[in-house]
Amino acid sequence: MPTPRIDCACVPFGSGLVLFAGGVDNHPRLANGPLKECDIYDSLANMWRPAGFVPDLNQRRHGCSGCVYQGRLCVIGGSGVQSMECLLPPTPAGPPSAAEGGAGAWEWRVEHDGKCSDRVFFACGVVPGSATSCRWNGPQDVVLAAGGEGEHSGTCEFFDGIQWRPACRLQTPRSAMAHVVSLGALVLIGGRSMAWGESGKPLASVEMVWAGQNRYPSTGEDCVSPPSEWLSLPLPDMHHERLGPSAVVIGRSIYVFGGAGEAGFVRQVERLDMSLAFDHAAQSLKKGYFDDRQAWQRLLAWEIVDNELLPPQIPHEYHAISMWFGPRACPSS
Repeated sequence: MPTPRIDCACVPFGSGLVLFAGGVDNHPRLANGPLKECDIYDSLANMWRPAGFVPDLNQRRHGCSGCVYQGRLCVIGGSGVQSMECLLPPTPAGPPSAAEGGAGAWEWRVEHDGKCSDRVFFACGVVPGSATSCRWNGPQDVVLAAGGEGEHSGTCEFFDGIQWRPACRLQTPRSAMAHVVSLGALVLIGGRSMAWGESGKPLASVEMVWAGQNRYPSTGEDCVSPPSEWLSLPLPDMHHERLGPSAVVIGRSIYVFGGAGEAGFVRQVERLDMSLAFDHAAQSLKKGYFDDRQAWQRLLAWEIVDNELLPPQIPHEYHAISMWFGPRACPSS
């Protein structure tokens, strides 16, 4: 990586490209301050794009997150930063490519300064919003931010393209969690339960934040919109507590890697069939109550992926991304 970093935003976009933005160059107590540099990894070419391929952020951001929203790369939050930045091209073309772009052609623009929370180590994703949470007719995609350190650990907010607004409270206040978007829900996985500056307990709990405007994955039946616009629904606990894990979605399954438990680094990989879990949570919501949680845990338990162990030297708080690799990055058969 051209600029070594931790605690940064990591956003896949385009054709096998990944943006790394912000963060710090060392442990926060030893670092030289938050970074604003951006690096791009090209998985198809198996190489890092040269420095300056994407310009620096306008604001230094530690513990930020990011997403692709309405065709634009967005970096959100960070310690003490109440804004988001969006990467704007000089033309209506797509994201940066090898043939165009660079610091002279693209620029980051600060938007909604002071209008969003200064979340740190939080979850962020683009999900369908409810019809009443958007200013357009019918549900539209929104940016959903959840959890983080300190006062934000138990809250969610969403951005509908116009403004940031409160969403709902989490089942378990958490930060430093893994997060993925699966079947229209933002899924929060593990993390720690305490506030900023405290040594928090690692979590095995999992929950999803959902607007209720999806269909049941197995039946295709329309879901009933919940009485409140946004709800956080519990999912089965993992086998291991994981602080700072990473996760990817492959098909309808969520895979979780790494993280630190009270006994040290977790090497086992776990998998959850999200379609079954989603159906159970949504059907329970439709009935107005949740079934016996212990029975649910037995029915929809996380599965330990056999023979999949991470190398012991990999620390927690790293990034895993699901993407296609080019022929040169794959072994020949």
